[in-house]
This record gives sequence, C-alpha cells and structure tokens, in this order.
Amino acid sequence: MSSTPVDGAADACVVGRPGVGKTLFVLRFAQWSGQRRLLVRQESPGSSGGWVEVDLATAVERLVGTSTPTTRALQHVEVPWRQGKRTLRLRLLDTVGLTDAIHPDPLLRRAMAETLTAVMESLVVLHVLDGPRIAQRPARLLDEDDVDVQISRYGQRRGRYAVLVNKLDRPGGRAGLEAVRRAWPQRIVLGISALEGWGFASVRRFLQRRL
Repeated sequence: MSSTPVDGAADACVVGRPGVGKTLFVLRFAQWSGQRRLLVRQESPGSSGGWVEVDLATAVERLVGTSTPTTRALQHVEVPWRQGKRTLRLRLLDTVGLTDAIHPDPLLRRAMAETLTAVMESLVVLHVLDGPRIAQRPARLLDEDDVDVQISRYGQRRGRYAVLVNKLDRPGGRAGLEAVRRAWPQRIVLGISALEGWGFASVRRFLQRRL
C-alpha cells in the first residue's frame, strides 16, 4: 500500500472492555483478509498521529499486550480486501477499553471519552465480549449499570451493530456465547476466536452487508 488514506470517521469501530481481545481481533482479521502489511494511525487523546506502514508481525508485537491491556489511544487500521473485481478499503478503529468505574488516569479518561465519540460517528459498531468471563457471570448481561449492557442498548437502537463473543478457543467460551444469545435475543451475536481466526467469515459477511 502506497497511498495515505484520508483521515475521518472509521467505517467500523471495535469497542468493549479492556482485555477482551479488540486489538488482536483487528490485527488477525486484517491477516485473515490477506494483509501482510498494514497502515496504522495511533491517536493520543486530543490529537491525531500520522499513518505508518508496518508488517503484521511487528503490529502484533507492538499493539497486543502479553499481560495487561496496552491500548491507551485510538488506533486506526486500514484493511483492503477483494470483493469480486473491486478492491474495497475497510477502516477499523481499535478503541480504548471502557470500564464501569471512572478511571484514575486522566489521559485514559479522555481516551475513553473519545472512544464513545468514535462509537457514535462510525458506520458500524463491533462490540467485543469475553466469552469465558461472561460464562462465569452471565447475570451481568441484565445489569442496567454494566458498561456492556449500555453499549448493547445503544447499538441495538442505532443499528449496524453486532456483538462478537471472543475467545471461543478457551474453556467457557462457547458457554459464554450461548449466554449472550439467551440474554440478548434481538441482537446479532457472532462467536469468534481472535487468536485462531474462528468466525471471521461471518464477521466479514456482516460488514459487507452493512457498509
């Protein structure tokens, strides 16, 4: 890729709590779509950085934490893919994890506020949940004060919204998927494994219909 994209709202915003696998999903989805190199732009709260071209292995090393979540700013990733004779450009926005409580770090608080703005401005919202964690506490899917419940209600009202239940490769992942489908029967709920690439074809079909 040699051209620099025009800055603006992302086509699809990937949102969820910290540690649910948003960044890994974005990068693995790009890889599954045939990308070896990516255009990535990271924003600091209140400002936009420039686009840089990176290879996928470097992107995974830099952007995916091994222990604690490391996404502290919005990260745009451009993913071209072939659809028939056309090459489409999908822009994914990897966002800062949202929490129920007010975060003590002012920069992260601002980044979370910018994440909420991005959710409202993007054409499509992909809401990532951690399947094994949901399996442990399915009742929180009905808690009006839970951040995931609030995102889900907004997404259902606005349309062009899907829930991605991640980590199906781990114990409890599929139980979490079924718990989400029971609790939120009116939503589009797709099971995925960002690590293994499971369910990506369903995500792609959803995006092709909505963009």
